[in-house]
Amino acid sequence: MLNRLLAHQRLLFCCVFAVALSLVAAACGDSSDTAEGTTGSDPAASSADCDESAASGANEPRVITAAFQDDDMGEMSDMDDMDDMDDMDDMDEMSHNSDEMSDMGEMSDMDDMDDMDEMSHSMDDMSGMNMGDVNATPAEDVEDAETVSGDFELLDSRPACYDDAAGSAVMARHDDGTTVTIRLSGLQEGVSYISHLHAESCATSGGPHYMFDPNGSTMPPNEIHLAFTADGDGAGFMTAENDQVAGDDAVAIVVHPTELLDNKIMCADLS
Repeated sequence: MLNRLLAHQRLLFCCVFAVALSLVAAACGDSSDTAEGTTGSDPAASSADCDESAASGANEPRVITAAFQDDDMGEMSDMDDMDDMDDMDDMDEMSHNSDEMSDMGEMSDMDDMDDMDEMSHSMDDMSGMNMGDVNATPAEDVEDAETVSGDFELLDSRPACYDDAAGSAVMARHDDGTTVTIRLSGLQEGVSYISHLHAESCATSGGPHYMFDPNGSTMPPNEIHLAFTADGDGAGFMTAENDQVAGDDAVAIVVHPTELLDNKIMCADLS
């Protein structure tokens, strides 16, 4: 666009210059005619002078102007060609940008696929996140199982109003995995609780959670959790199943309110 403006300005200048030369030439012609008329010069001589003037190129400014115009038109044509080339370059750049955007779109689609795969894996993990089923077979009723059990004892970290809490826990190891059942009383009506299988005895308040894979997730199915809500009598019951067999270091069960995980209420050693 700038190149075209410069070309137009140059053409306008040349046109003005040509008009000025024409006016000067016309004025000179009028002066010559007036002077010759005053002195009574011979019209034939004047005609001869005009012929000589024409022969000598007195009208050359018009030719020069035309030449300038031709040159300018050529330059403008060159400018147009350059602009066309610029337009082609712009189109090439747009094409490249479009290709890049397309590639980015494909990458975005790949990212979306990765996200979908992650969601699928997460959903698979959630499908195995068994945190209890009141209708599952209780641990003590599982056939051909090795069972361990224990009674709950109150812990000093318990919140107020749990001095009457009590209960028992049973864990069964069998060919299909591990089953844990707890029965509790003396809880607060309508309060949610959670219980975990622990890797240390109640002497250390159960220590860390038992994990099938020590480097794995802190959620089921890599751990055994039992979630439940106390009924109107303050009683709680839950059974959790896992398709892996717990090792010998799964030795205790701890119960605490869901909203107060640091306030362990009671612990049961399994033996």
